[in-house]
Amino acid sequence: MALARPHQRREPFVIVEAPDAEDNEVSKSAHWRRDAGLGIRKLTLAEKMIFLITNVPYWAVAFCVFYRDDGEPVSEEKAMLPCISPAISTMFLFGISAISTVYHYAQCGIGPSLGCHHPNCYSFDAVNVLKRCDVSSSFVFGFYLILCDDTRSVAKMFIGPLALLIASIVCKLRLWFRSYAVLHGMWHFVSAAALYGIHEKMMK
Repeated sequence: MALARPHQRREPFVIVEAPDAEDNEVSKSAHWRRDAGLGIRKLTLAEKMIFLITNVPYWAVAFCVFYRDDGEPVSEEKAMLPCISPAISTMFLFGISAISTVYHYAQCGIGPSLGCHHPNCYSFDAVNVLKRCDVSSSFVFGFYLILCDDTRSVAKMFIGPLALLIASIVCKLRLWFRSYAVLHGMWHFVSAAALYGIHEKMMK
């Protein structure tokens, strides 16, 4: 007596389409954006720490403004401007210092941070959010400086620093991360010096 064969279920025939060129381009673009945003993590720990230290000039300027408030009276013309208040200047400077430091700390992916002990605690999306905060605060402070002084004077003080900033961005987009770290670190130093110079000019 022949044994009955168990019923075999046939799987439906499915055609799997290969990803088209557009999907590949999107994937490549996303991969490139991630590399450009987080590629600095490929540097050594010592290089990343040196890069983070370049945020110190911002803190130095903030503390200088905070401690140099001598309470001297100002002219009636300048007294009408909000920038003449040392408290507002100090708030801006400390805020920019903190945002820049946190952003670059996250960008470098140095742990532990926020309770995470993995070297890549900060995700690409989190770093992007911090980057937007950093850029936005810089723009707001730029408008603040123009309000307090004038466009030509601010532009003259920042033409050199902005050239370094643009060069560092180009290096990051080209995935030259060591060059990016050097140029962006220089931007931190010279832009902090420009901020201090503008503040001293406004207080006269």
